[in-house]
Amino acid sequence: MTVIDKLVGITAQHNEIVKRVGNGSLDSDSVRKALQDIIEGKFLVVTPGVVLSTWYVSPERQLERVKQLNAEREWGFTESDIPSIPENFTPRTATEVLLLAVYLPKKGKVSGLQRTFDELWQLIKAPQGLTKYRWDELKSDSKHLRSAPGHSHKPGIRWVAFDPNTYRAKSPEQALKLSEQDNVQLAGVEILMAELLFQSWATSWNGDSSPFPNLSGLQFYWNTDWSYVPYLYRWDDDRQLELSAIWAVSGSSRYASPSVGEC
Repeated sequence: MTVIDKLVGITAQHNEIVKRVGNGSLDSDSVRKALQDIIEGKFLVVTPGVVLSTWYVSPERQLERVKQLNAEREWGFTESDIPSIPENFTPRTATEVLLLAVYLPKKGKVSGLQRTFDELWQLIKAPQGLTKYRWDELKSDSKHLRSAPGHSHKPGIRWVAFDPNTYRAKSPEQALKLSEQDNVQLAGVEILMAELLFQSWATSWNGDSSPFPNLSGLQFYWNTDWSYVPYLYRWDDDRQLELSAIWAVSGSSRYASPSVGEC
């Protein structure tokens, strides 16, 4: 391929990026940061066989953002509480990535889980052209929201291996049963953390190559029992990023129950 051919290809890619920023399918801030990284020669090394998602934000950027939020939001973590980037992270699947997850401690009468759930949702910015919507009934106090059996909320800041495609097409109930057999932890507030740090993730959701996420590591009390789980969805017609809850036995090929693992 000649230099001219390569330049034509780069120009076409540039024009596609500009088009997608313009229609809101790519986050402009994330694109600017990625382009600046290219200019400065900060290329991300990818393990062979691993698919690098276009929405992914480098561990360095994640670390910078968490430190900034810790100071601005007065979370109370010290410098030593924030772990350095794992040096030898090896993804176990083609879609597993590093995520710096924050788990806030209890504050007053507000539990750590409730505080984290509400804080992360508040900080999330909807993709360009969309607004945020949270189901009014989706309360986060201990009477309505809890960790799923076998899961717990441990305060701190930790790097986790986050896979957004785990248990694809399985209902949250099926995913929980399978996770017990597979010794896998289902993601809960980590999904909100991912959406906070990976601002283009929601724009990639298509129910196919990029499924919508159920927060199956959590359970929501509705009517008479803990039969619902929270989920995130992007409504293009209503131009909304939605946080709501669904019956745990409901399964769809468009959804997955993301998982988290130790690094």
